[in-house]
Amino acid sequence: MKAAFRLCHKYLALCLGALWLLQALTGMLLVFHRELDDKSLGASGQAVNFAVVDRVLGQLAQGEPATKIVEYFVSGGVAGQVDVLIERAGAAREVVRIDGATGIVLRTSAWEEPRSQLGLFRFVLLAHKQLLAGRFGEWLIGISGVFLLINIVLGLKLAWPRAGQWRAALFPRPAKAPAAKRFAWHRAMGLWLAPFASLVALTGSLMTWTQELPAAATAPLAPATSSAVSARDGRMISSAAAVEVARHLYQDATVAIVSMPSEQRPWYSIRLRQPGELRRIYGATQVRVDADTGEPMATFDALRMSMADKIFVALYPIHSGEWGGVATRLLAILVGVWLAGTMAFGLLLWIARRAREGMRSTQRVGVRSV
Repeated sequence: MKAAFRLCHKYLALCLGALWLLQALTGMLLVFHRELDDKSLGASGQAVNFAVVDRVLGQLAQGEPATKIVEYFVSGGVAGQVDVLIERAGAAREVVRIDGATGIVLRTSAWEEPRSQLGLFRFVLLAHKQLLAGRFGEWLIGISGVFLLINIVLGLKLAWPRAGQWRAALFPRPAKAPAAKRFAWHRAMGLWLAPFASLVALTGSLMTWTQELPAAATAPLAPATSSAVSARDGRMISSAAAVEVARHLYQDATVAIVSMPSEQRPWYSIRLRQPGELRRIYGATQVRVDADTGEPMATFDALRMSMADKIFVALYPIHSGEWGGVATRLLAILVGVWLAGTMAFGLLLWIARRAREGMRSTQRVGVRSV
């Protein structure tokens, strides 16, 4: 049985190792990608002024060809930066980065297509999530994550030390033979972080199938009861007014995403983050505001959600390391380094063993010929 586990562990790594390495490298880049991306644009760093954002939205909507504002959301790195997701007639979706305090347009880039116009970190994100291949790529990533989890468990089973041998296994002594040295470090690194890496692999795979999981985004919203803002003249209220309604209901929360009304959904959907939510930026608290009357239609309090929704919402912060602040985000980077390192030592071990087997075969041939 152990020999079968070893063969399965080896060939899973050889077949999927390149994909896992891509996931590790892109994942490490994404841990602090918002801060890195935002600092490169030179925004003011002041708080978002939603009235200013409304003014810019009006200017963007007047552009040619006809433009529809889908939603806008805080970038999550430097304070005050806002990304506006827009649709133009006959064109792919674009994302316009603005300074939410001054209204200055900082960048325009593609949302998914054409790839040549993607921002650097947006490109990395799509490569990490879907291999730039849409839903099909997401499924490939999810399935590869399942195999990665299986391989980590197999590796733990094979590397698990006997009683009294833990110290030697975790901190191997120098070995003379190349194969023995590489095996010792491959085993040690696997034992160091395998439990946390298993959690990262599991949450990453589950995130692939969020459409099939119970989600806070689709959970019933509770009817709202009161509001501080109301439209007086019958016209559609501004997004800034809708934001004030949401802020009145959740005064300690920060605004993360504002989804615009449409003919099918005549309301603003405001997503907020309350203190105590695991996610660092995009909390799960929601408020729907009637676009005509300015009255809150429904709410979703992320601090009072069901256990199923709590598990769902926790997937991303656990996977990305957001759940515990900077320390756990650094730990997420360390998991990427760990995966790359264990794969490197595993590959070197396989090469050393192949070379040793080749030498033995050559010696056997030589003996027979004599």
